[in-house]
Amino acid sequence: VLLLTIHAVSCALSNCTIEALAIGPRVNSPKDLTRLIKQHHKVLVGFSAASCATCCLWEPLYNDTLPLLPHDVHWARVDLDRAESKPLAATHGIETLPAVVFFNGRRPVHLSEVQGPRSI
Repeated sequence: VLLLTIHAVSCALSNCTIEALAIGPRVNSPKDLTRLIKQHHKVLVGFSAASCATCCLWEPLYNDTLPLLPHDVHWARVDLDRAESKPLAATHGIETLPAVVFFNGRRPVHLSEVQGPRSI
């Protein structure tokens, strides 16, 4: 826990150079997300930003957990530091980072939204 706390503080002070939720393809637009869902049906989407210290804190957890997903669940990330990605957050009601949404077909299910100082 202490190591993660030190890492989070370091990220916050240095505007984190780690790409939060870096595993998986990037989704930058509603069109990208629709295409991915049509292709894979079950998609877990992480909303994050490299400028988000909390996202940096969660990065090790995602890196350890994502390889354990069932083979039919695909992971993608939305980088909210990119202006073209912000409409995706608005469409899915994402107000804080990091957040994870599971799409089973076209139905979104919000799995987590960390309450913290970083809101979008």
